[in-house]
Amino acid sequence: MTSVRLRLLLFGTAVVCGSLFGAATDASAVVIDDFSTTTIAPTILTAPGASVFNDVGVAGVAGGDRTVTLSATMASSIVNGVGFGIGGGQLTYGSGPAADGAIGLSYTGAGLAGALGGAPLSILVNFLSFDDGFNLGMDVTVTVSDGTDTAQLTQSIVGSSPGPFTLSFALANFMNVGMVDLANLTSIDVDFEAGQGQDFVLGSITALVPEPGAVMVWGTVFLTAGLFLRRRRNKS
Repeated sequence: MTSVRLRLLLFGTAVVCGSLFGAATDASAVVIDDFSTTTIAPTILTAPGASVFNDVGVAGVAGGDRTVTLSATMASSIVNGVGFGIGGGQLTYGSGPAADGAIGLSYTGAGLAGALGGAPLSILVNFLSFDDGFNLGMDVTVTVSDGTDTAQLTQSIVGSSPGPFTLSFALANFMNVGMVDLANLTSIDVDFEAGQGQDFVLGSITALVPEPGAVMVWGTVFLTAGLFLRRRRNKS
């Protein structure tokens, strides 16, 4: 009988709290990068190699700091180079038909964890368009770290999309995620391994984090259950 009453109590408390504070699965989107501002000029690499660019204290970036790493292989001329530009609410990446390349975005600002406002549930990479000229597929990898441990997930895009779409990276699916303190992240990296003739435009990178009401719901549920069990033990 006790277990039945406890289940009913938990259910009733969750329903009541949910009506007051919202469902336990409610989450809000937090901007990691809206690509609105940068100190980096549009750049094209025309020879094999890599370049690193730093944005410090820029608006529209969680924690304020963004590092961009651009690399190129098989780039023999400006026509067959790889390049990118940031501004106006988008990041644009392009590569020539005989150029392989990659671009990585790293967010390491001291205020990153505070800007997120909690442990993220998902990292969302929001594309405005993607052109895969040779259907090679492009790997996108998201890596999170708390300064000691890291967790990572890779997904692949094949084909082209002339319109917006989102690639969602659920933290629950990351390798080694249980080792990372998600509420105190020190870095979030998003890496794009692009092939020949692949071009894309990003609109933003965001994180889904639980809303405060959802946390309050379950805190109330378990507190109420604990008080119920204590009363049962005191009566017996």
